[in-house]
Amino acid sequence: MGVIYKFNNGQGATLCNKCRTIISTGKKVDRLYCDSCQKGVDEVKAYYEQMEKEVHFNRGNLNK
Repeated sequence: MGVIYKFNNGQGATLCNKCRTIISTGKKVDRLYCDSCQKGVDEVKAYYEQMEKEVHFNRGNLNK
C-alpha cells in the first residue's frame, strides 16, 4: 500500500488511505493515515497481537 498523493490545482496534497481526508498540502509525506484513522489502526493492530499471544499460549496448555 502506498501513499495517496493528488495534485490539487498545482499544489500537491497527501490523502489518508482510509477516509481520504487531506493530511498535508505541498510536499509529499510518508504518512498513510490521518490522526483519527491511525488511532483505529493501532487499536486493531494491538488487538491482533494480543490474540496471537493468547493462541500460542493456549496451544501449550491443551494436553494438561
